[in-house]
Amino acid sequence: MGTVGVAPHEAGLAGGLLDAGRRCGGTVGLAALSTIAVAVTGTAGASGAGTAAALAEGYRRAFTVTGGLLLTAALLTAVARPPGAP
Repeated sequence: MGTVGVAPHEAGLAGGLLDAGRRCGGTVGLAALSTIAVAVTGTAGASGAGTAAALAEGYRRAFTVTGGLLLTAALLTAVARPPGAP
């Protein structure tokens, strides 16, 4: 789907760019969510919560952000889909 409409002689380049974008996007996303989890865990731990409670709060926040991003992506996909697309 990522190479639809690309000239045949440029299909390899378009596929490579698409793959690189996917890999970099996943890497940056994981780094951002890890940063959120660590920051929230540190804040919760500093406020006197136990280690397990602080870790749970950090993961909860990271998963909440992930859910929001997935919902946003699904809505954008539904709205931005071209007419006649499968």
